Amino acid sequence: MGVSRKYQNGKAGPPAVHTPSISNVVGGVGGWSTGSGSTMFSYMSYQTTTSFVATLGQDFSSDTRARILCSAVGAFMIDILKHFDWHWGYSNTYYAYQSYETLPGGYSLRFGLATNCAARCTEPALYSLSDDYLNHKQYIHDQTPWLEYGSGTSDYLCLKVHPYVEEVDTGGTCSDQRGSPTIIPH
Repeated sequence: MGVSRKYQNGKAGPPAVHTPSISNVVGGVGGWSTGSGSTMFSYMSYQTTTSFVATLGQDFSSDTRARILCSAVGAFMIDILKHFDWHWGYSNTYYAYQSYETLPGGYSLRFGLATNCAARCTEPALYSLSDDYLNHKQYIHDQTPWLEYGSGTSDYLCLKVHPYVEEVDTGGTCSDQRGSPTIIPH
């Protein structure tokens, strides 16, 4: 039994196909092999064999991995990319100093989210390493990038990287800065 997907022009898309793949490597011999695809609710069984020449008394490494490739996921992602206008931006967030913990060779300083911070991408706390817990600044200013993919209030994705983080003497207003739209042609 296959499942069809309706596209905007009203035509049904092809049923989703699941294709098995196995990586089977023993002693540096072997690799990925791919089985026949079948509709997503069909029974599937796939196996592979790898042969190599072994030396008595020698250990050989092995690595076995498996995956199922789904054609519907790709079609779904292309559909999303085609029907949304993407925007980028970043959250300016401030974290206030709260406490420290003694570590071998230094201190871990804990900064908690500043009061009344209303930015999209925030963490409950950020940590900073220091050689001297007495000589730190009172706040951390963080900029976390995000991607906006729709018009709803929750249609964004925080990218959990912190390309800009610095300790500062005074806190500021948490805010979101939105960049220019990135339009993917329909």
